[in-house]
Amino acid sequence: MAKAKDKPELELSIMVEKCSLKPDHYSDTSVFYRLNFVTINASDEVRNISSSFGSEPYAGFSNLVFRCFMSWSNGRFSADAWDTLYLNLYQVELQDIERMGKTLKRIRKIEDSWVVRPRTFGQYVALLACGLGIKRYVTVLGPETGMHTTNRHHFGEVKYLADKIDRVIEEARAAKFDPKPNADVA
Repeated sequence: MAKAKDKPELELSIMVEKCSLKPDHYSDTSVFYRLNFVTINASDEVRNISSSFGSEPYAGFSNLVFRCFMSWSNGRFSADAWDTLYLNLYQVELQDIERMGKTLKRIRKIEDSWVVRPRTFGQYVALLACGLGIKRYVTVLGPETGMHTTNRHHFGEVKYLADKIDRVIEEARAAKFDPKPNADVA
């Protein structure tokens, strides 16, 4: 009789959050959409990745984000520039830099192995997620509380990740630019 596979103690994942096209203080016609790495434990609890704990197996992914530049200047919406980089680094020690360099080299190697280039941000993230061995992504169900421990989560398979991300971006674009039906017209 085959033994059922045990869940890993800690699993690397990607948090797919809602996208807002509210301009920030840098520009009135552009915004960055960011997706963060998180971990999921065997009880399906989601948490941020910390680089301050030496035993954290995914410490190299702390502060690493997928970022998509979205613009609507000249009346045309575009979401066609993306990258993976470290943000919000306030304190970095040598072992952190070494882990970060190793992680970025791993990502570059994955990107260089692609036979096709992604056409959308969702495809880009999904291809990298597969290359990194990520099996599931996470979304928040209902209103966000600001803390992973108090949110309810949905876990989706990575094979649906590209469609999910591209749909989130399209919903944000449609909410901002598509004409709203006039409630006063009968």
